This record gives sequence, C-alpha cells and structure tokens, in this order.
Amino acid sequence: MIPSTCAMKRRFIQKIGAGAILLAIAPLTGTVQGSPAQATELTPRLPLRTTQTVKRPQPIPPTPKKSGSGTASKAIETKTFKRPQPAPDTPRKLGAGTANRGTCLVTGSQTTEPITLTPLVPPENWGFTLSESPTIWFYLQYPPDPAVPPISATLALEERATNTKLLPKSYPIQLPRKSGVFGLSLPYTLQSNQWYRWYLSLDCQSIAGSNAVLELLGFLYRPSLPGIEHSLDSKTALERLQIYADRGIWYDALTAAARYHCQHFPGQVLEENHPLSRLLRDDDVKLHHIASRPVICPG
Repeated sequence: MIPSTCAMKRRFIQKIGAGAILLAIAPLTGTVQGSPAQATELTPRLPLRTTQTVKRPQPIPPTPKKSGSGTASKAIETKTFKRPQPAPDTPRKLGAGTANRGTCLVTGSQTTEPITLTPLVPPENWGFTLSESPTIWFYLQYPPDPAVPPISATLALEERATNTKLLPKSYPIQLPRKSGVFGLSLPYTLQSNQWYRWYLSLDCQSIAGSNAVLELLGFLYRPSLPGIEHSLDSKTALERLQIYADRGIWYDALTAAARYHCQHFPGQVLEENHPLSRLLRDDDVKLHHIASRPVICPG
C-alpha cells in the first residue's frame, strides 16, 4: 500500500528533525521532490570551531616630536628644582609687584601696552649660586610696535650686610631690541657665604617722555660647597644641570639650562621637553607663563 502524501510529509519532517532547512516541497496534491535521504544531505553543516593563536601586533615606537626647524627634538629627562634650606639671614619674601615685574609706558606709540621686564627668580626673590660672577636672567616683552626706541639700563650689586655697593657702582647696559629671555652676567666677584642684593634700573625717560625710572631688585647667596664644585668638572652639561637643580642652586641651574638650549635649540621657542622650559614650569618656581617664550642667545 502506497502511503498518502500527508503521511510521507510527517515521516519526512520527523527524520530531518527540528533544525533542518525547509526543502522545496511540491503542492499538497503532489509528492516530495527528492527522497528523505537526499533531503538529509541538503541539511547545512555548521563549520567546526578551531582554536587559533592570535598574534598581538608589535607596539609602534613613538614618533619623535618635531621642533620648529623641522628636526626631531632630543629627549630630555624631567628636571625638578628642589628649593634649598634658607641660608642664615635669608631675606623675607618681597611683596607682590615689588621686584617680580616692572613696566615702562610707551608714549606716542600706537599701542597702550607697556614694555614689561620680569626677573626669572622664584617667588621668594632669592637664589643660590656657586659662581664668582653669576648670570641673572630676565624676560623682556615689547609691545607690538616696531617704533619703540632702545632702552638703557644700569646694573649694580651691593653687600646686603653692609649695604656697600661693589665697584663699578653703576654698570651701563643696553637691553635687547626684541622680546625674549636673556641673561646679564654680573661684572663683579662674589665672596662665599655672603648675601648680595642686585639692582637693575631702567631709564624709561626715552620711551615714556618723563623722568620715570624702573628699578628691579633681587637677592643671591653664594654658599661654600667645595665638594660639589670639584665634581662638576667631569660632568656633562645635563649632569651639571641636574646637580644644580637637585641642590637648589637656582642661578646656576637656570644658566646651565639656557646655555644648553642655545647650544642645541638655537633660534627656537621653548618647548615642553626642553630643560629650560621644565625648569621654569617647576611648581616651586612658578614661571609657567614664560616657559614657552623665545630665548635670546648670545652672538
């Protein structure tokens, strides 16, 4: 007896199972195209899972940051300036605006912005040096007016204990004609274990049209550290800079960082990885606003 079409469909579905793909079936009045065995072979087979070892990509080395001149800047380790213990008779902190910054107004100029001169010293306005004739650093900011005439200034140094000025009592200098960080080497010989007070007086008369004189001042102390001074001769420039920064020798650390900048990055503005910029951005120094300014290198 030939089974009916409906019976064949029921056996066909039971054999394939619930997970099989629906095959092409003839109308209810016809027959199934293909035998149950053939239908079973048409059931899709899932691919077997295989374990594969995924290779991690090798890390890509960082691309050096290019400086303004198109050459890659050298990697510089972070310099941290450590404030030293105050020496005997350390001056008290000067009030805000007393010596941290000074301005000269410019009359007859197209701008109302003044000329600004900022000593590069920590907030206490004093620092150490091991040099007999240290360099003091400033930041000079001109207004955007090329007609500003040159500025004359005088430099003086006196012993703080006796208020006696060293010779020459007034040393004339000429400020740079452009904005930037620059240094003034003291034409004096300092003795060990003594405090000194330096003065920088600007003659604003030529640019302000009055008898205005701007006077900035700061303090420096030369401790006696013969062990450190002798060890510096065999050190590299960056090693000397690190020693100065670790021992809190501010004026010499700043000079070493500025000279390194002029030797390796001449004509470039300060960048974050430059030693001088990192020194100025130190939390104990608080000169962040100058840490990206140009540097006026000698020569």
